[in-house]
Amino acid sequence: MESVKTAMINYHFLTFLFDLVFSVIVTPYFLAPSFIVSGVGLFEQLGVDPIVQTCFLTITVESMFLSALQIFENRYMVICDAHWIWGKVRVPWLIWNYAMVPFFSLPFYLAAPENPKLLKSEVSKKFPCLPSEILDLQFYIINEDLYTALYTILAFLVFLNVQLYFFLIKLKQKLKNRGTMSEKTRRMQKTFLRSMHIQMVIPIPFIVLPLLFFFAEFFFDFYSQKWNNISVAVCSTFGLFSTLIMLFIHSPYRSFILSNIREFLNFFGVTFGRKPATVIVVPSVTSRNLDS
Repeated sequence: MESVKTAMINYHFLTFLFDLVFSVIVTPYFLAPSFIVSGVGLFEQLGVDPIVQTCFLTITVESMFLSALQIFENRYMVICDAHWIWGKVRVPWLIWNYAMVPFFSLPFYLAAPENPKLLKSEVSKKFPCLPSEILDLQFYIINEDLYTALYTILAFLVFLNVQLYFFLIKLKQKLKNRGTMSEKTRRMQKTFLRSMHIQMVIPIPFIVLPLLFFFAEFFFDFYSQKWNNISVAVCSTFGLFSTLIMLFIHSPYRSFILSNIREFLNFFGVTFGRKPATVIVVPSVTSRNLDS
């Protein structure tokens, strides 16, 4: 399991970076179903172009998902003993994958209008129910055709999932056959892969469901700013839930946390998770006792 540590650290770092970018650095405020957004984060204060902010956020999300793919690629190389073939193309494969990420944000940049700034009167005409404190923000129209975003997301998902399913199928086939792998090692690898599946699948709705809601607003032509705000808030919790699931789904992390909680509560005299030891005193029998 030593070889997978680097890939896991990379995934956790990029998950943290996504939360930081989404919640602090960019912090988008959407006016769906139009692709109108206001950045209220650090980049907006520094005067960074809104199209660049959109591309940066897109690159961060895609890099995070590619780092998850890298974990399964690592398990494929180790479990399937693919060093002799895969080891030669692994580094070029990694470089190619991460080099492709900016190209998936390129359609946003190319389809952006020349002057994305919107006047306050234009925003209030399109969304007359917005309060004055929201209208005072500087809004931008990132894209005039939402299909560009839809096709870009679909293209990236195909690019990611084709590779992911290749690794998963190969791993499943290898773990089904005993081969030279011991039963203990096979069981340990299955447990780890199952834990990684749970860790990555459960938080995905925190990104997918808000996106589906935004696209539903576009296709069915309705508008709800309350649910837009809730969707953005839900999306920003992806890293939090991913980390919490990681801490409690992997046995070493879980044991470490529970032991620290136990020690903290024991300091205050509270017993947690472990029954106090019962000491049974058995009287000893000696020859003197028998003579008496």
